[in-house]
Amino acid sequence: MKPTPPDDPQAHGPESLTFTLHGTPAPMRDYSAAQSRRGRLMMLAILLACALPVIASYFTYYVIRPQGRTNYATLIEPQRPLPALGMVPAQDMDGRSVPLTTLKGQWLMIVVAPASCGKTCERNLFLQRQLREMMGPERDRIQKVWLVDSPEPIAPALAAALAAKP
Repeated sequence: MKPTPPDDPQAHGPESLTFTLHGTPAPMRDYSAAQSRRGRLMMLAILLACALPVIASYFTYYVIRPQGRTNYATLIEPQRPLPALGMVPAQDMDGRSVPLTTLKGQWLMIVVAPASCGKTCERNLFLQRQLREMMGPERDRIQKVWLVDSPEPIAPALAAALAAKP
């Protein structure tokens, strides 16, 4: 058997393949520097649009520090000294003595008013109850406290209304 030259198409039989290379693809020569610059600017604009809200929020929170609050209560100014918790006589709505130390570490909503509660006082006590109910699942963590600053007894109708469940 005689070796056949590699360029002979009949050398390897009818199933042999041929490959012809006409030329390599030319790079895109019409892609200009202006298009490249415009593409980069578009990418930077998209990146800036995504990052700007985050940057603005950090700037506002840490630099500007807005002071607006949504608290419904007011602080007592000037602060008044209170006696030690064990020295203040306290009682619940049933008249039983309650040590104030049991309130320590709890969330308290406090109303200070005389026992002869007028319309404004009654409204404040009603709002105290409603605000506690608005807390939803957290309402059991909040204790309502009415500090009565007068020796007279609480009106029976008001005591019944306060003891009623909302």
